[in-house]
Amino acid sequence: MAKSVKVKLLGDFEVVGSTRCHFPTRKTGLLFAYLAMQGGAAVSRDKLKLLFWSDRSEQQAAGSLRRSLSDIRSIVGEAEGAPILVTSKTDVALVAEQADVDAFTFERLATSPEEEALKDAANLYIGDFLATVVPPDSGTDAWIKLETQRLKNIATGLVERLAEVSKTQEGLDAAEALALRLLHADSICEEAHRALIFCFLKSGRENAAKRQYEDCTAELLEHLGAEPEEKTRRLLNKSNQAQPKERTKEELSTAAGEEAIATASEVRRLSIAVLPIHYIGPDADQQFFADGMTDELLMELSRIRELVVISRQSSGALKDLQPAEVRESLGVDYLVSGSLRRSGAALRVTAQLIDTETGAQIWARRFERTFDDFFALQDEITQSVVESIYPEITSNELEAALRKPDNTLTAWEMFHRGMWHVHQGSADDLEMASSYFERAASESPRYASAYSGQACVALIRATTHDAANCRDLTKLALELGETALSVDRTDSYSLTIHASALTIDGRLQDAHAYVEEALQHNPNLVMALYCRAQILMRGGRYSDALGSVESAIVRSPRDPQMASFLTLKACCEYGLENYTAMYETSKAAARIRASDNWSQLLAAVAADHAGHLDEASAISGALRERCPEALASSASFLTENTTAEFGQKLKADFERLGLS
Repeated sequence: MAKSVKVKLLGDFEVVGSTRCHFPTRKTGLLFAYLAMQGGAAVSRDKLKLLFWSDRSEQQAAGSLRRSLSDIRSIVGEAEGAPILVTSKTDVALVAEQADVDAFTFERLATSPEEEALKDAANLYIGDFLATVVPPDSGTDAWIKLETQRLKNIATGLVERLAEVSKTQEGLDAAEALALRLLHADSICEEAHRALIFCFLKSGRENAAKRQYEDCTAELLEHLGAEPEEKTRRLLNKSNQAQPKERTKEELSTAAGEEAIATASEVRRLSIAVLPIHYIGPDADQQFFADGMTDELLMELSRIRELVVISRQSSGALKDLQPAEVRESLGVDYLVSGSLRRSGAALRVTAQLIDTETGAQIWARRFERTFDDFFALQDEITQSVVESIYPEITSNELEAALRKPDNTLTAWEMFHRGMWHVHQGSADDLEMASSYFERAASESPRYASAYSGQACVALIRATTHDAANCRDLTKLALELGETALSVDRTDSYSLTIHASALTIDGRLQDAHAYVEEALQHNPNLVMALYCRAQILMRGGRYSDALGSVESAIVRSPRDPQMASFLTLKACCEYGLENYTAMYETSKAAARIRASDNWSQLLAAVAADHAGHLDEASAISGALRERCPEALASSASFLTENTTAEFGQKLKADFERLGLS
């Protein structure tokens, strides 16, 4: 007999029978959840009264239990005459054959020796037990905490075992996704770190494995003051055997700047210098702390291919000069400077990004910590500066290009002028953008991004303005992308746009390979992080996708495409069935771009799932009135090239709201 009720306890709490069930009180819902976790075993009424109504008299608690059980029968219903509850004067049981309980299924599958079962268990654990439920009292709070920890312990054991036994990519993907979810909730979960290292090594991503080990070490040192376990160290040590000797940070940063200048193409690349961080304090011999921070900044910035990073030997001699003088001496566009001040145990670090042409400070931040966590502070500052710099530079270059007379623009400036029009999004703006990109390609035929800009315009037209010709426009975008990559296979923007075209074409595996290549060249390219999230979301990896799009949002909080970022985030939350979060996210996206069909469609669905039925109806009505002819194509874009379950469910929601 098919189970009549689907009970979701991992992540959001949800019960679905013939329709979604809404319990009148939190305690009634939690009573149902508690019974569902018993696997059909009977529970005494006395135990239930003590757990849920210990603050009431015996008579009041008995009455409350009877009302809650009656509500459960009424709300959840029966299937083919079979009751959902079996009760007696002394006991209560939920009929196991009637309920499909995700937490119960997870626990059963997690003990299996088979990879397929372990993979299914990993995919079920999308969040902690009843993660979004606020316990109404101490009794239920204690029970939820106990179950949460018990199931989390099972998940941490599962993730490492799945990583070790997996022989398929699907198994590794499931282990990787679960590990990331566990680390999102608890960054010192060493089993999850170890599972990721194992997955990366099995997939041939040795650099990613080494970075994960470094992240694990840093988290454990910061929060526990401990090194990784021998098992973790031994795992990575195996991959280091027979590896070539790595260059020092000094050698890497020097090479990244000086070799890049020597091999620069005809297309201008932005350059940046990092002045030595200035130490201010009573002990001059502690300048080495600031020097270490300077080295870290140089090292991380050198990973961004689009930037020429000047070596420390060149920039170190100019620390007392003004920005204009540094520009004249080194020819750099941007300058990073900062100071480290110590007073007793207190540390204060400032960092700023300066446009050397105008002398304007375009980004700055101050960090205040204590001396005992200096190395954690150093990592935090380095990461924050590097994550923030490239989006700020890109935005600054775009604004500078807009200020220049049209007939004086270089190919680089034409590209940025075109991108400004792309961000506006209208049909007329896309025409202007295409014109600028074509001019940039004509001015500099070896400028890969100029062709990718044209591909980007084709993709926006395909998905927004001319859906009837989506196939032809996508084909054009793919051809332009191939042209761009034949000019420069290392251009991260071109790799990202080509990945986007492949995504729309439904070739997610190929798309993922291209976007990962883009991120190898520029780990902080916001568009690539967004593209990767789009690919992962459409492939059903919602937790991973959510992490990637949130990284894009953190790196570029003023991004002109923020509405698109939030719309994608809402899709991820829909896939995770976190409707409360989806409701808030989709509303934020709609506020930024009220005319955008995608965000409004998701806002209507989110409002419906969150129980705001009048709001869902109002949004749906406004959409039907404003753009009835475009609704079908907008809805199709959100449901196509996704997993069957996601697409069918979202399509059904659109149909129910009259939006398809």
